Amino acid sequence: MISSPCTKRIRCYARSVYRLWEHLIRPILEANTSRIIVEIGTDNGRHTEKILTYCIAHDATLHTVDMEPRVSEEKIATWGNRVTLHRTTSTEALDTIDRYDTVIIDGDHNVETLLSELRFIQQKTAA
Repeated sequence: MISSPCTKRIRCYARSVYRLWEHLIRPILEANTSRIIVEIGTDNGRHTEKILTYCIAHDATLHTVDMEPRVSEEKIATWGNRVTLHRTTSTEALDTIDRYDTVIIDGDHNVETLLSELRFIQQKTAA
C-alpha cells in the first residue's frame, strides 16, 4: 500500500464518513435537492442523524440500510417517520425502495460489494 499524507487522510475519512458532512455530503444533498436519500451503512447512527437534520430542513426522507446496526433501539425510536431502517443487504433494500435520488455508500468496505451496489443502482436508475 502506498503511504503518503494524502492516502493517510483518505483512510482516516473512510473510517468516519460523518466527518465529511459539512464539506462534502451536505453540499451534495443541497445541490441535488435530494428528497429521497439512501444511506448504506447505518453503523452507530452518527452519520444517519446528520442526514436526518437535512431531511427535516428539506422535507426529505431517509432509508438507512444495515443488517446489524450498532445503534440502540431507543435512538432509532427518536428518528421518527422520516427514517426507515432496512435490516437487510444493500441490494435487497435498494430493490424494495421505489425510487431515490441520492445514495450514500458507507457499508461493507470491499470492492466486490461496492461494485455490486453501484451496478444495481445504475441498472435501477436507468430503467
